[in-house]
Amino acid sequence: MTQPKFSTVMDWSQRFSLLEEDVVFRHKAEPRSPRVTIGLPTYRRGATIDRALTAIAKQTYRDFVVLVSDNAGRDEATLEAIQRAAPHIPEICLIAQHENIGALANINKLLGLADTEYFMWLADDDEITETYLAELVLLLDSAPDSPSAMGRWKKMENLENGDLARQHRSDADGRFARVFSYVAFGRDDTLFYGLHRTQVLRQGQFAGFAWPNRNMLTNWCYVFLFDLIWKGPIAYSDNAAWVSHNYTEKQYDRSNAVTLSDRAKTFVRRFNVFWLYCAKTARQNPVMLFATIPASIIGFGYDLASAVYRVGARFFRRGSAS
Repeated sequence: MTQPKFSTVMDWSQRFSLLEEDVVFRHKAEPRSPRVTIGLPTYRRGATIDRALTAIAKQTYRDFVVLVSDNAGRDEATLEAIQRAAPHIPEICLIAQHENIGALANINKLLGLADTEYFMWLADDDEITETYLAELVLLLDSAPDSPSAMGRWKKMENLENGDLARQHRSDADGRFARVFSYVAFGRDDTLFYGLHRTQVLRQGQFAGFAWPNRNMLTNWCYVFLFDLIWKGPIAYSDNAAWVSHNYTEKQYDRSNAVTLSDRAKTFVRRFNVFWLYCAKTARQNPVMLFATIPASIIGFGYDLASAVYRVGARFFRRGSAS
């Protein structure tokens, strides 16, 4: 299915009003004042959203509200899943977009609607462990200099099997060490699904990649998260986990380096990531380029070496098979 074209130029500080004509379903099961908003973007995922909602319903921390933004308009399967979960969730609201505004705009819309102290995104096919919110709220309450908190990462290979995966931790107190480590050695963007201070998160920026990756979302989170890493050390908990189901079909274009053209686009996109790190650094504090530039050389060199290795391994396997 052909995906619609969309803009990656977003104002992440923009606020939106919740319009009644956009609300498909709203239910408040518990009389609480939420401190956390869970933003759940979705698109025709009635078959998998049950999993995310079930995990949310089991949270031991209860001062939260769930906002679901359906990019497919009024999808009955999604509505039915939310109605089933609603009695077990403190507060939930489903809104429908009148047209497919693109995955990134849908993510942005949820942040713009939030009016709580803390905010997190959760994919409509992923899960969080029962103490996820409790652990991360406690961390942020006790670490005022941390813009975000994150749990462990459990990477599922299928519905039944998964293991804790290695995460890069941006928890150094010093900005130089933190930025250098993230740019040079950051190989995952799991922090995106952590818990964030809403006002700090709204200061993040991503204006899109250059051609030929202008409408590609792959790796965009790295650039956006750079602004959080810049702000302060990330707090981590080993007692809770985000559970990712990456094997399921996604609602956005992903980069698959199959042809030579695809590989060239991937090469350009990764170069763009490091270029944007340096551009952001130059705007905020040029002295910090002494960290970002050498870290970018290391990071991009690693990506290049990995690409050469994968291509070489592929040719070796073909040669062995023949």
